[in-house]
Amino acid sequence: MDAVALLPNFVDVNRFSPRAPLPDRPRRALLFSNYATEESHLPAVREACVQTGLELEVVGAGVGKVDAEPERKLGQYDIVFAKAKAAIEAMSVGTAVVLCDYAGVGPMVTAAHFDWLRERNFGFEVLRDPLSPEPLVREIARYDAQDAARVRDLVRSRASLDGTAAVLVAIYREVLEEHRRVARPSRRTWPTESSWRGRLYLRLFWAWASVPARLREMIRKLPGWRMLVGGLRRLG
Repeated sequence: MDAVALLPNFVDVNRFSPRAPLPDRPRRALLFSNYATEESHLPAVREACVQTGLELEVVGAGVGKVDAEPERKLGQYDIVFAKAKAAIEAMSVGTAVVLCDYAGVGPMVTAAHFDWLRERNFGFEVLRDPLSPEPLVREIARYDAQDAARVRDLVRSRASLDGTAAVLVAIYREVLEEHRRVARPSRRTWPTESSWRGRLYLRLFWAWASVPARLREMIRKLPGWRMLVGGLRRLG
């Protein structure tokens, strides 16, 4: 495991700006998921909103409402039901977020449990409650405007696009330094794929494969990128 680097979900904090402070009591809610349909989790979320007096809107491919600029819309809501990347985007603008999708219901994201949830990418692993109105109503009741602001600040300081790019560059520099320290063996004793060379290539492959195209373009523009690529090519 010492050859594996975890790159959790991130958000472009320059694109998603903080909204005005949340009201003391939530009024508007958004179900933000491409999987939201009448056959998945939409009915449970709708019923929970009816029971708690929330006005609900739904955005996602499943209901034919794809929004290419969610940063313009998320700040209009007090509570957002989402998971993973969509949840982080909602958190970054300062809305309260209940983790939810077709697989089940998770918790309201709080500052106290932020690190634990982020390690799991705010994803399927934390959706442990059955898909029904009851757990959703329970999590809605945990709404706290001040805590949502704390979560917003945590996301913007710990899960930013710039921070993720810096981590990825650090991984590549570490790989180059590791290669520099290891004496290049002769062709007759060249290591097998199960040796350090195979592990090194796997580490590079999975780190780079996990990065979205937009972030890759950003990294390619960083100073020293050509030198970095040249060093990696010399590994072969």
